[in-house]
Amino acid sequence: MQQHCHSVEEQIVRLRALPAMPAPWNPRRPAQRVLDRARSLAESNWHNKIPIPSLIATEDGGVHIKWVRGPRHLSAFISPDDTFEFLAVENGQPFAEDGKLQDLLSWLIEE
Repeated sequence: MQQHCHSVEEQIVRLRALPAMPAPWNPRRPAQRVLDRARSLAESNWHNKIPIPSLIATEDGGVHIKWVRGPRHLSAFISPDDTFEFLAVENGQPFAEDGKLQDLLSWLIEE
C-alpha cells in the first residue's frame, strides 16, 4: 500500500467538505469534535520517523486514521460517539488491538 503525501490539514479540509447525509454506503462528514480529535491524534508525530497518516471518513461519521511504515500498519478508529479503537498489524497479521497511542506509534517505528 502506497502512502499518500497530503498534509493532515489538507485531509481535514477534504473530510469537512463531505456531505452530511450521503448516499448509502458512502462516507459521511464527521462532526467537528470528531475532526478535532482526529487532527490531534494524526499530529501525534513526536518523532520524525512517524509518517503522515491517511484520514478516511467512515459511513457513520467517524474517522479512520491509518499510519503505514513498511510491513507495519497502525489504525485508530474514532467513532461519532468519541470512542476509540486501535489495531496494529504486522505482515498482514493483527499484532495488538489495544494500548496507548504513544506505545503503538513507538512500535510502528521500531527498527
